[in-house]
Amino acid sequence: MGSSGSTLLPAPDDRLLKSIKILDLSNTDLAKVFRLFCKYDTAQRGCLSLANVYKMLGEKKSIFGDSLFELIGIRDFQELTFSEWLDAITTFCLFEEEEILRFCFFILDREKNGYIEKDEMRMLVNMLYNIDPVKGPTGNTKVAFDKLSVQQDGKIEFWEFELFNKAFPSLFFPAFRLQVKMMQAVWGEAWWGRKKRNFQDRLELRRKHEEEDRLADANRLEAMRQRRIKRKMGACKYFCWPCGRAEYDKMFPRANVVVADPAADEAERLRKVLRMIPPKDVNMREERNCGGACPYNASSRVGILLTLLLPPLFLSRHLRVDCVSWGGDGPRRQNHHENTTRTPR
Repeated sequence: MGSSGSTLLPAPDDRLLKSIKILDLSNTDLAKVFRLFCKYDTAQRGCLSLANVYKMLGEKKSIFGDSLFELIGIRDFQELTFSEWLDAITTFCLFEEEEILRFCFFILDREKNGYIEKDEMRMLVNMLYNIDPVKGPTGNTKVAFDKLSVQQDGKIEFWEFELFNKAFPSLFFPAFRLQVKMMQAVWGEAWWGRKKRNFQDRLELRRKHEEEDRLADANRLEAMRQRRIKRKMGACKYFCWPCGRAEYDKMFPRANVVVADPAADEAERLRKVLRMIPPKDVNMREERNCGGACPYNASSRVGILLTLLLPPLFLSRHLRVDCVSWGGDGPRRQNHHENTTRTPR
């Protein structure tokens, strides 16, 4: 990577190949972004100093910006290679709103115990706005921060963190501003908008295929389990006595196949946000309303119907049924398979 005007790309490593694959970069895209990298590589050593990275973005150096490089696993981020710099840009510019908030939460939750405290929240605001910790926030930032209400234990979980962002969007505005400046500096916002839509479409398609594979595996395992129960019970007992399968379900438990349910996850999140009834209490209420295990559900009604219809059909196929014929002397039993003889003329 000789002079700053050179467009000769370095040998691709794993990071660069990952960025090319995720963004589906063309040679023109790579040449354009590498010229930008070389423009700020004033030392012409193939590395970009952290000071020049902030200069490119028009931002001041902060712990928040440094944590982005820690997130992608760069240990020494005082000087960044082309692949490391592009990996950081790709990661942060593809973030959606929730992921940026999770990134902010990730910075503060050092112990990864799932919650932060209000003092740590204050520290994040100071980092984002470059506020002196001794003086503290002022103006609208101070008003918004003073209005934040936390639980009695002083712990802030991520769902509360999201509510704070919705109630006071200006509180975390610098985090979103950093993403916008990255997009404007590298390829432009319109370019990133197209790439984000394509990336989300590919991601949804992959999730859909994975979900279909999980459901297919779950159905296959359930079909195998039902065949084992049928062999153990016997075919006639299996179909005619569906209520008796409960004992055999214990002998052959269902396979633990985790199937993602976005609707259930969203419902659980809303229950927690709105402080509604926990899921266990809701399930207990439903069981009380139907008196525990409902004995006359759809499967039981089908079982009763089969119990009434199948035995006559089964007997009619395997037993000989005599027909009643009527003659001059009254009813007379005659075997259905008995050969009749003709009276000779």
